[in-house]
Amino acid sequence: MGCGASAGRYKLDASSDGPVQFAVHALTTPSGSSGEWRVEETPGVWVSLDPESGAQMLAAFYAGQGYAEYTYGGSSFLVDFSNCMQTNHQTGQQQRIGWVGLEAEKLALPAIWQDDIEPISAHVYLGGEWKVEESPGVWHTLGPEASAQFLVAWYCGDKELDYSTEDSSYKVDLTTWMQIDKQTGVEMRISWIRPDADGTDIATAEEQPLPGIGSQYSEEEDDSNGVQWLEPGEEEERHLLAALSSGQPLVRYTVNGCRYEVDVIRMMQTNVTTGEQWMVGVEDSDTPEPPYKTEEEGAGDEAAPSSRFAVDGQASKTGGSGSSDQATERKAGEAVPDVCAPPEPAETSAPSVHSSAPVAGPAATGRPRAYIYKADPSQPKPSKSKKYSLAPGQQPRLAGPKLRPAAKPPPQTKPPPAAKAVQQPEPEKPPSLPAGAEWPKDAKARQIAEAIFRDMGKSRMKPEVERRRAYLAVCLSWHPDKNPRHEKLATEVFQFLQLVKSWYFAAAA
Repeated sequence: MGCGASAGRYKLDASSDGPVQFAVHALTTPSGSSGEWRVEETPGVWVSLDPESGAQMLAAFYAGQGYAEYTYGGSSFLVDFSNCMQTNHQTGQQQRIGWVGLEAEKLALPAIWQDDIEPISAHVYLGGEWKVEESPGVWHTLGPEASAQFLVAWYCGDKELDYSTEDSSYKVDLTTWMQIDKQTGVEMRISWIRPDADGTDIATAEEQPLPGIGSQYSEEEDDSNGVQWLEPGEEEERHLLAALSSGQPLVRYTVNGCRYEVDVIRMMQTNVTTGEQWMVGVEDSDTPEPPYKTEEEGAGDEAAPSSRFAVDGQASKTGGSGSSDQATERKAGEAVPDVCAPPEPAETSAPSVHSSAPVAGPAATGRPRAYIYKADPSQPKPSKSKKYSLAPGQQPRLAGPKLRPAAKPPPQTKPPPAAKAVQQPEPEKPPSLPAGAEWPKDAKARQIAEAIFRDMGKSRMKPEVERRRAYLAVCLSWHPDKNPRHEKLATEVFQFLQLVKSWYFAAAA
């Protein structure tokens, strides 16, 4: 019938060490009754027609008719057999339709696939699972197909996603982590739960870091003493710059489901959930690189008010002694400012309406860039000089994009104690590839491949049946035909998966 040509472009070979050819939705000409009609509800997601409608379609096909009509769920459809398309009379929506030979499909699969499983297994190694808050405090795990769509969209940097279930269809906003039911308008929170999160405490688990590839090892950032300055993602960078420009000594914000606290005086950022801390700084491409200060020189600078936070004669309170407790004191019972809503895209954050005095800062003209120093804040400064405004041993006064007038700090009192710092391992170097495999050429595809390859390495000791399901799941997730918006990227990742298949199914050392 001409359907299924696209689905057969990328196949898994039928060798004994892995799943066989990708043919879940290969559509063939009806033969006998060993099959069923399926409609492509969303790209790559096929659903079976009800038996009554399927019988009408089959009768029309064998009668030699070029078209057939059927009614389902209050809607009527016109089916064009020659083009394998159906049209909704009410909405005009067109969808692919075709016949799936069930016996042929079953015979094409090895014994381990002949049980009734989803095209993507729900229990795989993909690093975690997606959940949706159906009612306050009640979280439900998304189905494997939807979860795969979420994961690919996240890795590819999509801001929005549409997906459907048997009951409804949804629009997902990956910047606010909310989904909206298109039929009812009901909004629900979504969250990524890491496999090591405590499933009994969803309020904590939902704040775990989302699947990401932005903090992985980079040879350019490596240093002989382990120092690494890492560039945050665009959304996190905007939040970080807004916090540093707010005029507040302590600011909280939320991005990608994670909550952070920025100590502007100490130039320190804390993950509120895990307690992990790291230093932050700002680079401006048009600002000359400041020399590193010795500890003696830095002590003299510290005794002077920090020009970035000298507001209405309160410099002595914000920078004088260098004590973080004294510098961040706030009125008893006053809440820490919480910057939760994503700021408008802008080079610098707008000043507060309560701003009363200008704040001095470097006369930078380029676009400011925020960087995160992922190391123990107590370590000495790096030996390799870099064009960053703050590193271990430097003073906060050197940091700063071109700032607008900032808000007058409120009366100071000690903020709530921060979560206990948790020692986190440094970002790992990319794992060594097996013989015959190579990383994708595209930089984004390589980052994704590294993340997947690490997950594969962690699951190599699992039983072979579980590894086969996991491998099929990740191949289906990144199959080019399932990702038309990111076909080029998906193709590179998919081809990489073929190169490491033999290694994945070989006995782990």
